Amino acid sequence: MGARFSGPEVPAAVAAVPDSPPPNRRMGKRRRRGSSSSGGSTSGDRTRESQLERYLSTPTPKKLQTTSKYIYDTLFTAAHQSDVSVAALGQVWPLHKHYLKQSPYFRSMFSGAWRESEEKVIQITIADPNVDVASMNLALGSLYQDEVSVVPAQVISVLATATLLQMESLIQKCREIMVESLNYKTASAFLTAAETYGLREVREECVRWLQVNLLHHMPERPEALREISPAILQEAIGSTDLFVLQTEVSVYGLLRLWTFLRIHPDWKGDANDVVQQPHMYFVKRGKTHPECFLDSDEGREFIPVFRQLRLTYMGNHKMDMEMQIKDRIIPDSWMLPIYRKNWHDMLAVDFGSEIGPLNVSLEDFEKHALRCGRIIELAGSHHVWRWTGFHMGLDLILTFDNFQLSIKRNQMSSPNNELQGLLSHAKRRRFFYKVNVASLNKQEQPVYLANSGVKKATLMMNQSTPIFDVDKKKATFPLLLSLNFLLTQPSEYPTEENELVPDNGPDIEDVQGQA
Repeated sequence: MGARFSGPEVPAAVAAVPDSPPPNRRMGKRRRRGSSSSGGSTSGDRTRESQLERYLSTPTPKKLQTTSKYIYDTLFTAAHQSDVSVAALGQVWPLHKHYLKQSPYFRSMFSGAWRESEEKVIQITIADPNVDVASMNLALGSLYQDEVSVVPAQVISVLATATLLQMESLIQKCREIMVESLNYKTASAFLTAAETYGLREVREECVRWLQVNLLHHMPERPEALREISPAILQEAIGSTDLFVLQTEVSVYGLLRLWTFLRIHPDWKGDANDVVQQPHMYFVKRGKTHPECFLDSDEGREFIPVFRQLRLTYMGNHKMDMEMQIKDRIIPDSWMLPIYRKNWHDMLAVDFGSEIGPLNVSLEDFEKHALRCGRIIELAGSHHVWRWTGFHMGLDLILTFDNFQLSIKRNQMSSPNNELQGLLSHAKRRRFFYKVNVASLNKQEQPVYLANSGVKKATLMMNQSTPIFDVDKKKATFPLLLSLNFLLTQPSEYPTEENELVPDNGPDIEDVQGQA
């Protein structure tokens, strides 16, 4: 029986339209001034009539049971007039070939000379552990309705099932949900799933999320950090798009913590222990083992990840170098060539022959650049800072003001400059740089992400130059800044200037300093 509906109620504003008077009713003898001689409607009556006409002509929405829901309830849930069944994971779904053919998996099965085209029960063998009964039920049910709801907690299982059944629309739905729900709890698992099921866009988003958040948030969440695989961490750590807070030693500290967590899967310490506990463990281990950790059988699996460190900058500060020596994680055989190169460059700076790299490939920049960073908490403030440590005779001061980042080659005496006596007195110094900036939402997802590309700057003493303008309309605070600098020629023995023709290439811009 069709559904019954009562007529729409007339609103009070238009319900007061009076009926016409009965014919035999005596009208007043005197006409009111301004009334029509023929007794027509007043302007107020005409307005109310117009309102009523508009109301009666306006559709009143009433939600019916949709065809999609009727089909889902009748054919999928109640299995009315089922003509084929699908059996998998110990369950049987009575279904309909007509709807199953929306999936290329079933369409090819039911067409042609396949044995399944004549069978009443289709057996599906599931080898993927991510496919479960709930996701199979959701995927099959999606063929009977227009919309489907997938929660982030089950999206990997649904993706696995949709991939098995070649359901592209459901795969697209999973793709969107994974990007929208990226956070510290899901990033590692989503990245692995994206690699497994070929979701290139999701993989790129996951890697980008990790590059921004690894040093910003993950040390505070040891359980999530432990789950990151060596291959994923190796890729994220090796990039100049990694947002480094402080200096390269903070990257080393993250890897030390991650290694500690991987070899202690049951450790349940909190955020207050993530620095001291791993350091104490490796110091104690170093006193009882003759070899460094990465030279041991236990440490070999971690070598590819630690190889992504910029070892050149691990000894820029006395305290950092002492900590690394006490940890005995990195073998001496790794560091000795670094010490020799750094000593050579330092002598060249003192002699005056080192004025910075001439021309650098993007590959060399990616591999050898110093990485450092800072968080700008509030907009509208004037921020000035430097990163401590020896930087081959350069005292670089960064200023962030009115959404512009600038850099100065400082040569002035200052009681806060611990390396005043080691500054280069060369009239000009060259260096390459790259700036990355990011703003995050509440899920720590980048909502504003930009970089300068690799550029070259030449500065005289006490000169400064703008190096990046942050988009005022897109950036929010806190603002993450991460910078990469290449201060010396990356080859073991720097090439003489007259032997090279400067060639910045199409991706490297030359920036000149200002007095």
